[in-house]
Amino acid sequence: RGLGDVYKRQTLKSIQTGAFLECNALKETVIPDSVETIGDMAFAMCSRMEYATIGKSVTTLGDGAFGYCRALRAIILPVSVTAIGDGAFTDCGALRNIYYSGSEKDLAGIWVGENNDPLLDVTVYCGVDRPVCAFSDLTEDHWAANYIAVLNIAGIVNGYEDGTFRPDNSITRGAFAGILDRFLKFQSTSPAGTFSDLSGNYWEDAILKLHASGVYLGNNGQALAGDTITRQQAVTMIARAFNISGESATVYYLDADQVADYAKPYLAKMSDLGYITDSSDGYFRPTDAITRAEIVTILDNMIEVLIQTSTTYTQDVEGTVMVNAAEGA
Repeated sequence: RGLGDVYKRQTLKSIQTGAFLECNALKETVIPDSVETIGDMAFAMCSRMEYATIGKSVTTLGDGAFGYCRALRAIILPVSVTAIGDGAFTDCGALRNIYYSGSEKDLAGIWVGENNDPLLDVTVYCGVDRPVCAFSDLTEDHWAANYIAVLNIAGIVNGYEDGTFRPDNSITRGAFAGILDRFLKFQSTSPAGTFSDLSGNYWEDAILKLHASGVYLGNNGQALAGDTITRQQAVTMIARAFNISGESATVYYLDADQVADYAKPYLAKMSDLGYITDSSDGYFRPTDAITRAEIVTILDNMIEVLIQTSTTYTQDVEGTVMVNAAEGA
């Protein structure tokens, strides 16, 4: 939970030493604007934390404040911060982006302690107080805005030529194949002519790569690239791409009888692993079109650490590490 949900009165002035040490339930942390100091090791070893928003009054991050948060990808840092303690971000190997509300001159004035090597490799966006998102139709209050912005910056998801993302729109089978190919960078490809309806299609290359890896099987020799992909089709393909399949075909949804037999083992395992988080009402809605935002959220739920630079990493991770480096792994 975000701390803003815990301290609704916004009266908290400091977060004490070790306050949330090893709190592995935290995936996104929003620190209230009333907080002025974050103590030593306050959020250290929160292994699932991916995003941290530092409140607008914080001046000091204590020693080891976010140390060993190995899934931490992005931080929103206010101009009020003047000191970052020793090891505040030590061993945060997944950290890639900092969104800083001050100027480059302000940034240069922050005192940074030793053992903060991950800060040397991040991209800092100055003059912004939220993840940079290039899409004109994606407001900060959209439930998937953070996930979309981060994966867009990583080059995994793209928008449309008119500058929109259309998060609540459906997506074609071909476009979905394109997302998976950018995410997983498949190397092998099936021969042209594998599908009778694919020649010259914009998504032909991506679909043939997914077919070679056993992800995109088509139907009766057709790729059906222009058809809208359903939720059960998308979850099945994602599970195949990550080599996820359970032995049980028992699906615990109120509409389980509507789930196709081919999808049940994949959906059962994906649900068991906690990757499907948009069915709190008990219904999976297997034949509904999956939205672009829902796809991004599932992919984000699956990946604890996304590595996009070819270098040496030595860290323990609870969950899946995705290596998506242009130079190869």
